[in-house]
Amino acid sequence: MVLGCGEKMALFYFCLLFLSGSSLATSIHGVSLEKASFYVPGKSFTCLDGSDTIPFKYVNDDYCDCADGSDEPGTSACPDNLFYCPNKGHKASYLLSSRVNDKICDCCDGSDEWGTDTACTNTCEEMGRAAKAELQRRFETHAQGYEKMLEYSRQGEEKKSEYQKELEQYENDIGVIESEIETLRQAKDDAEDPETKAKDEHKNKWEESINTHKAAKREVEAKKMFTLLDADSDGRVTTQEVMNHSELDDNGDNVVTLEEANHYLDEAESVDFETFLERVWDAMAANIAKREEERLDAERAKKEEEKAQRENEEGDEKKDEDDDDDEEDDEDNGDNKDQDSPPSVMPPYDEETQKLIETADKARKDLEEAESRKRDIEGKRNERQKYLNIDFGDNQQFAPLYQQCYEFTDREYTYKLCMFDKVTQRNKNGGSETRLGEWDKWDGPPHTSVHSVMRYSNGEKCWNGPNRSTLVTLVCGVE
Repeated sequence: MVLGCGEKMALFYFCLLFLSGSSLATSIHGVSLEKASFYVPGKSFTCLDGSDTIPFKYVNDDYCDCADGSDEPGTSACPDNLFYCPNKGHKASYLLSSRVNDKICDCCDGSDEWGTDTACTNTCEEMGRAAKAELQRRFETHAQGYEKMLEYSRQGEEKKSEYQKELEQYENDIGVIESEIETLRQAKDDAEDPETKAKDEHKNKWEESINTHKAAKREVEAKKMFTLLDADSDGRVTTQEVMNHSELDDNGDNVVTLEEANHYLDEAESVDFETFLERVWDAMAANIAKREEERLDAERAKKEEEKAQRENEEGDEKKDEDDDDDEEDDEDNGDNKDQDSPPSVMPPYDEETQKLIETADKARKDLEEAESRKRDIEGKRNERQKYLNIDFGDNQQFAPLYQQCYEFTDREYTYKLCMFDKVTQRNKNGGSETRLGEWDKWDGPPHTSVHSVMRYSNGEKCWNGPNRSTLVTLVCGVE
């Protein structure tokens, strides 16, 4: 092999360091190769902190001369010192100087017992092989994890690209359907105008027929009362004729006074039928209805009183019979309905109006379906936007873990982590889940972009403290 000048110099320098280090290692115990140049036999030693200079024979003489203890690298004289173990065949290490020459082998090469007769077995080669094997295993594990991370990144980037395209498509679809909705809304308005007019016309006609019927019925009832009051059939009702009818009494004494009669006839001595219908009948009919209701109330009260008395006298058997009689009475009362009354429910629409309603119904349905499609697309759009707003790492490496859930159970609780979603816990013995936090952000070391700690915030409030939160620390591995 031919070496270049630079390579030769580097090799020569390394050999010098190796040879000098080996030589020093046998004479200056506890000194690392990095500090070997400060310890030169035959030359005065200057304390590493510069505090003093002493003859070299005082180095490692088991007495602390320097304030920093640097003159005793290989003894236990200076308690704060560290002893350097070369550990050839394994990795070098340091140990507390208090453990030097204590007849216990701490360095794998036994170099810490240089001043005793303790026989230390050199285990550095064996430990080196084990460490190398462990290092190789860790390297292979990290390599596998790295390959998986690359695969996760590839999947994450693909998913991100896919969702970005879908998001653009959803935005475009929403724009198209919004234009369609405007057209359908106008069509609905155009269909509802004639529908509303036709329905209003139908309703107005029905209400008009009801009012006509009521007016006719009112006139018939007024004519009956007018005829009853007009005793001399002269076409006029006088105050005297009103006074002759005790059922028109206003204060319950069964006597119609002149004052009450004048009040009925609006202070006129007599009225014809038209005036009676216009100015007298409504007040009189209301008073008659009031008296009739009072009479019925009195009858009901009397009946209840008699019924209670009979129950006390005759017992439960008689009570059942009375109940049957009461039901029959109620049925009889139900027969006295006005057969000429107009229908209480508006009649069906005519064929033309029904067609207008069907057209408007279809326009409304078309609009509702379009608005429903828009809401569905907006929901998908929002899901994609939420996903794209999440920080899945510099290379999207955490994206495949999105909403993947993992559980861990200790002695009391089962904890559930759904990545980038939420953290919960539940008692092992059952019960509802307690929310420990929802995905918030990455919360790693400050001033770094390392994605290693996840924060889940705003969980359920502690009974005597703040809202619960969770920190999740991630460690890279094969799984």
